[in-house]
Amino acid sequence: MSLKIRVSLSFLALIGIILFPGCKKEEKGEIVARVGKTTLTVEELLTQIPPQMLINTSPETRKMILDNWVSNELIYQDALKKGFENKPEVEKQLEQVKRGVITQAYVQEMLANSRFIPENEARAYFEEHEEDYNTVIEVSHISLNSQEKGVEVLRKLKEGQSFATLARRYSTDSATAKKRGYFGSFRKGDLVKLPTFEQIAFSLKKSGDMTPVVQTEFGYDIIKLLSRKKSPQRVEYENAAELIMQKLRQERFRIRSEAIIDSLKKTYDQEVYPGVLEKELGIYSPGAPSLPSETTQ
Repeated sequence: MSLKIRVSLSFLALIGIILFPGCKKEEKGEIVARVGKTTLTVEELLTQIPPQMLINTSPETRKMILDNWVSNELIYQDALKKGFENKPEVEKQLEQVKRGVITQAYVQEMLANSRFIPENEARAYFEEHEEDYNTVIEVSHISLNSQEKGVEVLRKLKEGQSFATLARRYSTDSATAKKRGYFGSFRKGDLVKLPTFEQIAFSLKKSGDMTPVVQTEFGYDIIKLLSRKKSPQRVEYENAAELIMQKLRQERFRIRSEAIIDSLKKTYDQEVYPGVLEKELGIYSPGAPSLPSETTQ
């Protein structure tokens, strides 16, 4: 296979199978492909593939993109002609896609005002937590899949059993369990994908301090502070500004989302039957509630 063909196929794999809709009206935009009365315009194509990406490809690749659209449109139109949109399994998937699109559009609009974080707010946050941004902490943790198991392990710790031994035996985080619970060292802002874990870990002030059973991105956690030292390299606001903006944005999203859900719970009825789920999963225990755990009217 020639290099040019390999590059073309790689490009098509990168952008995926082009399934974006064509336009049935021909008046708007320059038409670059047509199947029956359905057309693809330059404007529609550029909403899916950045112009610079198209410019940097070969004419053959651009032709392959148009051919790919035609092939998919041919299949789509023939599927419609044969009534595939009315198949139960297709209708079910279409409904799921519709629900997802509507939900995403709703959430984006409701949270639109949460995206902007004033610089003075971000700077004030840094000044309030400047010591943490210039501190390196080292922690171990034991991650459990239920609060009950966490309470059991915490009891063993209070009885004097070794944190390292219990971590190796019980922790569901296999990577740190192998290291007897050792998680590592980090500064504030380093754990972008684990903001809750980071926040709780930094709340520990003295070596040996340990959290109760807390919920983090790992599930249910017990975190132990091993050391807390000044960072060898000082962090200024400019170094942390982007991460602070992201953190404050996430926090604002969370608060706003919870407010929306709380409001909706007061508007719509809802019921949850955890006992039914437990029973169906084969882990039902006598006395587990099968009636709604929460009913709001």
